[in-house]
Amino acid sequence: MIFQRGLSMVELVTFIVVVSIGVIGVLSIFNVTLKANTDPLVNKQSTAIAEAMLDEILAKDFIVGGYSGSNRAQFDDVSDYADYNKNGIEAIDGSAIDGLENYEITISIDDAAALGLPDGGIKRVTAAVTLGVDTITLIGYRTNYE
Repeated sequence: MIFQRGLSMVELVTFIVVVSIGVIGVLSIFNVTLKANTDPLVNKQSTAIAEAMLDEILAKDFIVGGYSGSNRAQFDDVSDYADYNKNGIEAIDGSAIDGLENYEITISIDDAAALGLPDGGIKRVTAAVTLGVDTITLIGYRTNYE
């Protein structure tokens, strides 16, 4: 009686193909997870920057008018921040903040007409902070309660 041990070539190739498909599936899941995972520090810093800028803007008067420059220290009402875009985060006096030079902040202001409302008593303020491909966007509303 002859006993055979081991695997035939067909069984070995089939095993390699099945294991390869399984490994590719697992690695593709890791790849998707890594792409979707952002650095918590970047996320927290972006959120803090957007919150600080939104707080600064919403604390301003609803309508004052008069200033049309780009010096943030001179902004006196919400509309002055419209289309504000800055690479590198700066303090209100214009001094750069160390460690935040790669962040970009973009502010947009929408009035009541853009929001589909009848009167001009509200403005939507959007603060978007970007670092690489990660963007944090916060939205706040300022009403004319004065």
